[in-house]
Amino acid sequence: MSGLVLEKLLRISSQPILAARPVPLMFESLWSRPLEHLLTQRNGFFAFESALHVYPSGEDGASPLLEDWNSPKGWRASYPDLDSEAICFAQDVFVNQFVLSREGVSRLNPETAEVAPHSENLADWAAKLLADYSYETGWELAQLWQRSQRPLRPGERLVPRRPFVLGGDYEVENLVAVESYKAMGLFARLSAEIRAKPEGASVTLEGWIA
Repeated sequence: MSGLVLEKLLRISSQPILAARPVPLMFESLWSRPLEHLLTQRNGFFAFESALHVYPSGEDGASPLLEDWNSPKGWRASYPDLDSEAICFAQDVFVNQFVLSREGVSRLNPETAEVAPHSENLADWAAKLLADYSYETGWELAQLWQRSQRPLRPGERLVPRRPFVLGGDYEVENLVAVESYKAMGLFARLSAEIRAKPEGASVTLEGWIA
């Protein structure tokens, strides 16, 4: 059954982002082998009109690569509560990260740095996405934004002009396309400021997107 639900997700997904096989260094633990198997079948892909982005594994490519994206020297350094062994393997359209670890799949909210349990394994993750892809991936707003603006480019996500955590609306007018690495840098600064402020204190958005 687990293989069938993942196959169903792949049937409605894009062609692989990378033609090469995934690099095995990311998959040395037993709990990470299902991800290696998924990427062996399709090495990175988009689904639900680009609302879901699964990172490819490789040594070269234009898309965020699994290895670079999970570097401890990158944006992850700003999220100390994220398990150092966990793998951020996919993101929804709002840059929320899907994270695989020995505990299963969790979701990182980059605005707040909260890591919340999501599903027991990759098959359960895929089943949840297929059952409610608008909620799980942001598909509805992704579709509306792309119809009124333009298709998202590979590596782009939708970031709120006014952050959701600060009362921003889940509306097309509040969203702008931002490259994933830049988005995580913005969110890392925001979440760090929120953590440093006492509850109820004002948060500045200096350097935020226009």
